[in-house]
Amino acid sequence: MHSSAEIRGVVRLRDAGRSLAEVEAETGINRYTVLRWYRDDIFVVLARRRVRELLQHGGMGSGAHAGEPSESCGQQHAGALAEAYSYLLGQYLGDGHITLMPRGVISLWKHWPCLIPQHGPGRNHKRKIELLPWQENLVSEHPKPFLRGLMHSDGCWHINTVAGHDYSRYQFTNRSADIHGLLRHSLDQLGVHWTDARGRATYVSRRADVAFLDTFIGPKS
Repeated sequence: MHSSAEIRGVVRLRDAGRSLAEVEAETGINRYTVLRWYRDDIFVVLARRRVRELLQHGGMGSGAHAGEPSESCGQQHAGALAEAYSYLLGQYLGDGHITLMPRGVISLWKHWPCLIPQHGPGRNHKRKIELLPWQENLVSEHPKPFLRGLMHSDGCWHINTVAGHDYSRYQFTNRSADIHGLLRHSLDQLGVHWTDARGRATYVSRRADVAFLDTFIGPKS
């Protein structure tokens, strides 16, 4: 089984534009393994592997969480997950939720409310959604997986026909102005031009920007 560090190395090489053959030659990891990781969504694969490693080495408590969600608990666990956390946060903010269960919280792990402090009663668009400082730092360090998570959760890639010509476009639709603001901030950070559609949708339509997003967002799995 490959470690999370090895998977991160593959992500860095692919982000740098290396081919599958080059990744295989440099890391020794079979190209078909890399293809499977991306098919299954490499950030989800990375998150699962990192959580498993932390549990094996006692870096994450798997038992009940005592008391209210803790900011220090969330910061500790999210920091250990790094870019995988940014992806999971994007997935949650787009169209995710945390379900309280008699024996735990999603995956029977009670630290999720610490990792996702935006969880709360009521619909996201009817309450304030903002990141804590430690979340802002992680998303700023890893804007690509954050955007990938948002687009995979509540976005899409589609063809837009203008004057008889077909153009590809990314669209993110959400009723929360705050979540649109987080998406747009990360797009600004990466130099991607976006347009607003009456506050309900964010479009990325310029050909160069769409091609850039294609390099790390890819299809929903």
